[in-house]
Amino acid sequence: MSRPTRDEIGFAVSTIWYTSEAPGRWTERATCRRYPDFADQFTEAQTFEDADIALTICADCPVRARCLEYGRGLRADGVWGGRLLSRGVPQRRLRAVRD
Repeated sequence: MSRPTRDEIGFAVSTIWYTSEAPGRWTERATCRRYPDFADQFTEAQTFEDADIALTICADCPVRARCLEYGRGLRADGVWGGRLLSRGVPQRRLRAVRD
């Protein structure tokens, strides 16, 4: 199976997207759609440091809530709706303990 093009995808998401049905036309308004060069920042992110660019892109996105809901429903990994997910569960930033 070949990877869909930017226009076919509509927005940058986890690899689960490639095997699932299209979530809807709301993806056409996704801010990340304008940044295809940063797709790996969404799909490969394992830590908040890895996801920094993706989280910044998501900050003012008009479809954040829909995207987060969709990612959680898929039990996805990566950045969805301005949150870093692991198996659909939003991760929290951990503060370093200083001596």
